[in-house]
Amino acid sequence: MKKLKEQPESITTIRFQDCDPYGHLNNSKYLDYLINAREDHLLEHYDFNMYQFSKEHNSSWVVSKNEIIYKYPATAFEKVLIRTQLIEYSNLKLKIEMVMFDEKAQKLKALLWMDMFFIDFKTLKIKKHSDDLLNLFERVVSPIESKKIEERIKNILGTSK
Repeated sequence: MKKLKEQPESITTIRFQDCDPYGHLNNSKYLDYLINAREDHLLEHYDFNMYQFSKEHNSSWVVSKNEIIYKYPATAFEKVLIRTQLIEYSNLKLKIEMVMFDEKAQKLKALLWMDMFFIDFKTLKIKKHSDDLLNLFERVVSPIESKKIEERIKNILGTSK
């Protein structure tokens, strides 16, 4: 079985329209950039199309919790590197980590932890992941030791400034 990349990454440009009058990326737009990168990573690295899956299975993931720490501003026209990974999963839930750095991954911009439940669209109830999904998760999960996002920031800053 082919090994899948546990921490896919990509580079994107911060758009002027997403910035405040000071040229800093608006705090709510960080979520858009990070989530869009994760969606791209799923498609590119795992051949997993979230939209198609949702339509075919009448199920998808719903965010139950976001934790985000902003360290340094991302600015208009700056290129940033975004790295995403599945850090935890269960029969019902996922925890995704999404990190934004400067283009050379030397300065941490933001760290997001997102918890999601798997939902059946018909019943609007939490649903168990299928065996196929659990097998995929097992192939791509990259567990971390940190249980608190503040601890994780310290770990990342130990390797990236």
